[in-house]
Amino acid sequence: MNRILAVRGQVLPATLDKISLVANHPDGSKTTGQQWIAKCGKEIESLELKPEPGDISLDVLSAIREADIITLGPGSLFTSVLPNLLNPKIVAAINESRAKTLFIVNTAGQLGETKDFTVSMHLKTLKKHAPDLVVDMVLVNNRPPTEDQLARMGDKGIAPTEYDARETLAMGVTTVLKDVIDTENPIRHDPKKTAKAIMDILHSSTEM
Repeated sequence: MNRILAVRGQVLPATLDKISLVANHPDGSKTTGQQWIAKCGKEIESLELKPEPGDISLDVLSAIREADIITLGPGSLFTSVLPNLLNPKIVAAINESRAKTLFIVNTAGQLGETKDFTVSMHLKTLKKHAPDLVVDMVLVNNRPPTEDQLARMGDKGIAPTEYDARETLAMGVTTVLKDVIDTENPIRHDPKKTAKAIMDILHSSTEM
């Protein structure tokens, strides 16, 4: 598939098993399937994989072990980032890697998933679903949208992700503040800015 799509780098599946993502809601109900979870509009209490995935492939293990830096995100927290971390074997491989682990927090809340989440709430949710995962650093955007952009975001019911510094720092994770926002579309990261921020973090961590 990498060859067919002419992908730069490699795209590897977290599991080769046929599994479903299941969201548990506070009212006791469940929603199955990535797209349905994002659209259901219910608060997500926890996630699980059904059935539990088996062993991860040697390609995935090799990629994790050989990585210079491991990035989590950006992307939908509940339906893109967390599903990969529900497999304890992947978490163990990440922890055993020599690479630093960097969590990239979304620049804005997402309807149906993280509408009013602060930075610390993202981290707490990550910790809840992958309690053994060691996160070394968190990358947070520090450039606010314009007033007009904020108004348009408000009309859609979303807002920039708030950096609650005291709560975030209390979690013992190094916070890196950078301008990584897409100035035309502030609910997204700018790919070039984000790539540069990651490389800067990588270089600074290797020099320590």
